[in-house]
Amino acid sequence: MSFNVAILEPLAPDTAVERSILEPLGGRVVTVGATSSAIAAVAAINPQALFVRRQRVGAPLLEAAGALKVVACYGEDISNIDLASATRNKVAVVSVPEYGAEHEKSDHVLALYLALQRRIVPRDRHTRAGRRSERYADPIPGRLGAVLGLVGCGPAGLEAARKFAALGFARTICADPTIDDETLAHHSIARTDITTLCQTADVVMLDLPIDKKPLHVIDAAYLALMKSTTILINVCRGDCVDEPALADALNRYALFGAGLDVFSSEPPSRDNPLLTAPNTILSDNTSRYSQRTIEILRTHAAEDVAKVISGRTPNHWANPWT
Repeated sequence: MSFNVAILEPLAPDTAVERSILEPLGGRVVTVGATSSAIAAVAAINPQALFVRRQRVGAPLLEAAGALKVVACYGEDISNIDLASATRNKVAVVSVPEYGAEHEKSDHVLALYLALQRRIVPRDRHTRAGRRSERYADPIPGRLGAVLGLVGCGPAGLEAARKFAALGFARTICADPTIDDETLAHHSIARTDITTLCQTADVVMLDLPIDKKPLHVIDAAYLALMKSTTILINVCRGDCVDEPALADALNRYALFGAGLDVFSSEPPSRDNPLLTAPNTILSDNTSRYSQRTIEILRTHAAEDVAKVISGRTPNHWANPWT
């Protein structure tokens, strides 16, 4: 058996991982260039398998590949896939929701926190410019005995709790009705409500699941409850935070700082007020990234594609019809 495989958005310069899994089955892996028309390229390749990241896969693209059997998403977010059209065309959609990125995400949260807390970025700029920071103009509160607050508590939040405890944080509190008491007790995390969390926490980390797509969980009212020394860190979804309200709180120094890896639109628009807000560190949706996680993503996605092509049930099938 031979079949074509199209990769619309490669995760790496080569296709060695995908080829190592699919070529033994007869797969021919083809990368589509970023400047190519996806629909035209897919129609020309007529693949049985399609790998994507964020590119929209709607009915026109699905119907352009008559042989298509499976669309594999590099990651857990499948919001760019028209599931109804895929199901109607009997195209399986698979994802990779679990690939151990809690280690990278919690490291990223820790890095954002330390850089904000110690004002590393402005101090770097001052030092390069030959100036010394004004210590009383740019105060740094002590954090010994501080409280970490988790809004949502996934694997990354649990790992962050362990790492923040090593920094000297006294306790971690969590507002997440979906997590069980046994897990919280095992990680020495206390359950609370979001109002109490916002009033209490010195660092607020958002770790909500990507499939629940909340809108403005942290809004102006919750921001107003936070202390002026609080740091907010978001590595889950951009629409979890009311961005204009957050920028306003930062500009009024009602909040100490914010570390953001995600935004309501990606990349953030040039008029996003957070781009000019004080003591804010922004990164480009890379909290999950490392060479290790990229290889795991590619491997797990290709393994599920191989299962579909071979007539087996994939591990993470988003639109099962049987």
